[in-house]
Amino acid sequence: MVAELEGTEAGLVTASGMGAITTVALALLTAGDHVIVQRSTYGGTTSLATGLLTRFGVSCTQVDQTDVEAFARAMTPRTRLLLVETPSNPLLELTDLTAVIELAHAHGAYAVVDNTFATPVNQRPAALGADLVWHSATKFLGGHSDVTAGVVVGPAGLIDRVWQTAIVTGATLGPIDAWLLLRGIRTLPLRMARHNDNALALARALQEHPAVAQVRYPGLPSHPQHDLAAKQMSGCGGVFSLDLAGGRPAAATLLAELRLAKRAASLGSVSTSWCTRVRCGRGSSTPSNSPPPASARASCGSPPASRRPPTCSPTSPAPWTSWPVRRADGAAVLPAAARRPPARRHSRVFVHGRFDLGSPLETPWSLAWAWADAELIVVNDSGHTGSDALRGHLRAALDRLAPAPTGQVGGVSRPPMINGAVTRCGGFVLPP
Repeated sequence: MVAELEGTEAGLVTASGMGAITTVALALLTAGDHVIVQRSTYGGTTSLATGLLTRFGVSCTQVDQTDVEAFARAMTPRTRLLLVETPSNPLLELTDLTAVIELAHAHGAYAVVDNTFATPVNQRPAALGADLVWHSATKFLGGHSDVTAGVVVGPAGLIDRVWQTAIVTGATLGPIDAWLLLRGIRTLPLRMARHNDNALALARALQEHPAVAQVRYPGLPSHPQHDLAAKQMSGCGGVFSLDLAGGRPAAATLLAELRLAKRAASLGSVSTSWCTRVRCGRGSSTPSNSPPPASARASCGSPPASRRPPTCSPTSPAPWTSWPVRRADGAAVLPAAARRPPARRHSRVFVHGRFDLGSPLETPWSLAWAWADAELIVVNDSGHTGSDALRGHLRAALDRLAPAPTGQVGGVSRPPMINGAVTRCGGFVLPP
């Protein structure tokens, strides 16, 4: 699917973005080869090129990605690989893809492009001649902060070489993660349109604020490479970074006062997240590519910019408390009126699966956790009580969540659930 979006022949998924680029490097390089990497790039990529690969006899040169001549000066007869990221993390600098890729091919080197920030919705490096394109699919491709994955796409022959190395490295994506990634990619064009709009709107507003010294976003006319962005990108993505006039204390205050956004190092989710320089580019040890001390990075979520997300207060129910708790067969087992709003805003997580206790009996269950005062809801879809071992297992799970549950479930030997009835611990008991 990603290969189709990027306009290439084949693709390979891995367990993480670093799993993808590390497998590519090991597949294409041998001892004595030379690699060129940008100074402004994801810290893990820098650590790979300047640390791990050098231990295997591969030399590395770091260059200013905004200067095509810097790439030309760094080329040697042993240069085999150019690692490019545009826009870069976290400085949002751009690389002239057409010029750098032509330079790489003229010297017999591969050009490998990290397209994580732009995604194929906004930029297609393969159309400009890139040999391989890779993504940290954990970010925008997945889009929901619930999967860790990587993707590399390109010509079938090159991908087959990478695949042969991937078999050895074992950076294999699990089936559930692959399913989650497919789910995220299906909404990628819709989400990226929102990411683009929201990031541009917020960047425009912040560059006019007196507390902000500089906003780095290629979509702003003030960005030094705005014309290049218009040339090779159809949208500038959902990430920008900024410097505050008040320095590092002001950046710390900004993140501490966030209410609607998350404070997190990852990015590309439907939620907006911020981080400071301390949590960006940690894998890079070179001062030349580190953000200034006051720098902060924002990844703008995909809700419409004109609509505030729902909030909850101690006097109003959380928005999700109107959702019915249902069994796997669709039957409602807990009326909305029987629930109370939680003390804090949390998400309800549904897990559908089977308990395998090592015996011939496998009983299907649906488990739903509602994290409000450590309460647990257990729903039996099978309509029978199960074995003594299963009852003990569930009682132990309840005890771990609420050491002293109140009501009818506290301290009794019968199972916490009989014939599809539901019990709660943490002060709540429904009729058994």
